[in-house]
Amino acid sequence: MLHAVKSPFRFLLLLALLASGCATKRSTFQASKRVVHTFRHGFADTHLVSTNDSAWLMIDSGGPGDAAALEHDILAAGIRGEDIRAIVVTHGHWDHAGGAKYFQDKYGTPVFAGSGDERILAQGHAEPLCPVGLLARLRRNDDESIYFEAPRELRFVSAPTELSTMNMNLEGTVTPTSDHTDGSVVVVVRGTPTLVFVGDMFRGSLVGRGASAHFYNCDLDRNARVIGALARSVPDDAVYFPGHFGPLAQEDVAKTFAQTSVP
Repeated sequence: MLHAVKSPFRFLLLLALLASGCATKRSTFQASKRVVHTFRHGFADTHLVSTNDSAWLMIDSGGPGDAAALEHDILAAGIRGEDIRAIVVTHGHWDHAGGAKYFQDKYGTPVFAGSGDERILAQGHAEPLCPVGLLARLRRNDDESIYFEAPRELRFVSAPTELSTMNMNLEGTVTPTSDHTDGSVVVVVRGTPTLVFVGDMFRGSLVGRGASAHFYNCDLDRNARVIGALARSVPDDAVYFPGHFGPLAQEDVAKTFAQTSVP
């Protein structure tokens, strides 16, 4: 359960947290040759990216309790489960990796993850989390206590890997970053614009537009350096899709992470 709220200010923040966490939302981003559907259950975003052959790449899979609802939303969007060619898990936390087993069991979908998170995925449980703000401190006990079952078969990525080698007709890469967890990866889909899926490297804002440090991060200085290196490696037209809220433009990210930011 969430910690007891001891002031009106904390109570209002908790209400905002709960309201955001209960929301279910679908949004669509249309690029020149690419469609991205984002499905949000609770705080977690699952992104489906169209390929060059009418298939889809799923990036993150939501929590284990939301998998059936996520499938329902995907089918309602006109996407068949069997057309999801692969799932890339940006890191091994329950709200990003917890639904992958459901899709693999039902559709045989291959699941890829960073090799540094092999232990987290094997135990189905997050390592101790480092909250960076009040909302995270309110949630920490809950988030650390949730268990999930990872897919039976996982394919681990330990170096930059082309999406084409994952049976995806899509130009782009999956690259380990090891910033939020040891096995965190970022997915870059090349095109106009370039699409960058960052998991929990950072997040969008709860209210309004902008980037913020993720709720949990144990080394904010390193995190800012990783974000800076990523921003320099992609074109200025890049659009970022965090695991929570967004999407964000390159300028939104640069404005926040020119220096380390703590909410």
